[in-house]
Amino acid sequence: MKSTILTVRVTGELYEKLSNDSFELGITNSENVRSIIKKHFSGEHIGNEIYNSSDFIFLIAWLFEKKANRYNNCNKQELINLTKILQKVISSNCMPSHLLEELDNVLNDINRFIKEFDAENNHFRFCVPYQDDTFDYTGIMEYIVYKASENKIQL
Repeated sequence: MKSTILTVRVTGELYEKLSNDSFELGITNSENVRSIIKKHFSGEHIGNEIYNSSDFIFLIAWLFEKKANRYNNCNKQELINLTKILQKVISSNCMPSHLLEELDNVLNDINRFIKEFDAENNHFRFCVPYQDDTFDYTGIMEYIVYKASENKIQL
């Protein structure tokens, strides 16, 4: 396909950020801008938006709260909303597959919990320490730190 020249005016600050990013990547500003535009229109940028959403932050906070207390302190509707957040994160496919599998296990456990909502001594199983299916808290923290270092997550 024949290429077309596109001229864009940006602030000095944005130009400096683009130039620094291009330098770090070892590419020209033009190559960087083409890559950014291509990612935007292909939908590749969507996964990164999830990391900075209030839903994702709520999910991570809830997961770590369960590490300290595996018993439920939410009503059924809040748990259903949590399953929707998990489904959105999983379907975005924006994490390594092993973490997506971990989140899928959490989703399955929440769904089980909802079905057994009124059962006596019902608790979440994904967060019980030293079990084969215990959630990988270290893995998710390392991934969040890695993404934060890439400036994909704003801490």
